[in-house]
Amino acid sequence: MKRLIPKPPHYDYDHYPEDVRRIVRVCEQNGFLITYDDAKDIWQSHSEDYAAGWLILPKDDQSLFDEVFRCSMEVE
Repeated sequence: MKRLIPKPPHYDYDHYPEDVRRIVRVCEQNGFLITYDDAKDIWQSHSEDYAAGWLILPKDDQSLFDEVFRCSMEVE
């Protein structure tokens, strides 16, 4: 299984644990290993790209995975 690693910078953002668990699950379903902390960092960074706080996750899993993958660096 490949691992997704967030682009820097890293953040500590624990306010949305259900969202973070969903990000981890969706990545695993698509064959990528991601830690809870990396999932938080990726989505926080994605949200800040839009000058926002924690953005609402897309409703469908494929759209969520696409956004997370776009915001990540793939490392084998």
